Amino acid sequence: GTIVLAEGRLAEPALKLDRARHKDVTVESAAGGPPAVIDFISPPGAKGGAMLEASQVEGFRLRNVEFDGKGQAEYGVQINGHAAGVALEGVTVRNVSAAGVRLWNAAGEAGRPVVLDRVRVVLPAS
Repeated sequence: GTIVLAEGRLAEPALKLDRARHKDVTVESAAGGPPAVIDFISPPGAKGGAMLEASQVEGFRLRNVEFDGKGQAEYGVQINGHAAGVALEGVTVRNVSAAGVRLWNAAGEAGRPVVLDRVRVVLPAS
C-alpha cells in the first residue's frame, strides 16, 4: 500500500514501523509537490533516538520526504536487520545530533538490496 503525506508539514514523535503491518509499504509526499517535512517532537524529559525506525521491515520505500530533528533527535532514519527491498529516495535529514541515516546491521538480499538514492544530510550550523 501507499501512504501519501498530503500536509506540507507534520510534527511527530519517534515513528516505528512494524515488520508485519508495514511490509511493502510506500510513504511519500503528494505527487508533483515539494517534500513533506516531518518535525521531531521530543517526548517530555527525553532526548535522542531515531525519528523513523524500520526494524526487520521488507520492501519499505520512503520518497520525497524531509526530516527535521530540531536538534533533539540523534538519527533521522534508522534501518535495522533484514531490510530486503528497502529504499530511501529523495530524502533529506537535517538538525540531528549523530547521523542522518543509520544502517544498523541492515542487510538486503540478492536482487533486493537496501537502496539510498538522492539522500541528503544537512548538519546543524556550528
